[in-house]
Amino acid sequence: MTDLMSVDIDNMPAGREMDSLVFELVYPEEKFCPDPFGGDIDDDPLCHCDRSPKGYVHFRDPLPNFSTDISAAWCVIEKMNMRDDDKMYNELSVVPPLEGLNSADAALTICRAALRAII
Repeated sequence: MTDLMSVDIDNMPAGREMDSLVFELVYPEEKFCPDPFGGDIDDDPLCHCDRSPKGYVHFRDPLPNFSTDISAAWCVIEKMNMRDDDKMYNELSVVPPLEGLNSADAALTICRAALRAII
């Protein structure tokens, strides 16, 4: 298990590890477990699992590509907007304007801002 404080968010590349971490931290109400059925969850056709720095993320739908798909990243903004603090918007205020970025870079910027706001 990786210590989340040691994760270098600003240098973490877009990809499945970041997507898993975003899912795990932004959507904590979802089911996370290392092996809920006592078997090899990688062979379960109903489950999609990706590793994050804290271990397995377990859920029944495909993991969204938060860090590369702007529509998935926008869901992160909407979810973070439900929180009772302005940390996400504070993080986004110190990065280049999203409208000046291509969609993949904007998605990555949103994910990094969300992770910095939570960690």
